[in-house]
Amino acid sequence: MLTPNDLAGCYPVRNEIPWGYDTRRGPSSGDGRIAILFMPKNFGKIEKFVHSILGGSKFLRRPMDPLMTVVWELCDGTNNFEEICNQLDSIFHEDIAPVQERTCTALDGLGRSGLIEIHREKPIVEHKICSHGLLNENFPWLHIEEE
Repeated sequence: MLTPNDLAGCYPVRNEIPWGYDTRRGPSSGDGRIAILFMPKNFGKIEKFVHSILGGSKFLRRPMDPLMTVVWELCDGTNNFEEICNQLDSIFHEDIAPVQERTCTALDGLGRSGLIEIHREKPIVEHKICSHGLLNENFPWLHIEEE
């Protein structure tokens, strides 16, 4: 488990994962928006066979709460750990206290899930981190913000 000292000066960056805002659960912009991530399923041999027969989605939908949505948005490679903590503290005030520990736990969870990478130096982001949907899938409730 990471500690705030481990993350000092580090820059978290979202991996290239399809995501957008779930308009069924909140507004598409502003306070209370809810990000939803589409994580690819890792099928085993038997699961692939069953999926080929029964069909279904190849992605897990992972909705976030408003706090994790803001954490996700801030993981764009331009904000270091301290800047993220300051921004979260100014938005959520005592609801996120103690801010460094709660932010560290959130980033650790995103990292362990393979959703973000943590860089010691400010990274050059060469992959798509903005919201984007799934190819060949259309969800009318999914709001995508173009770059």
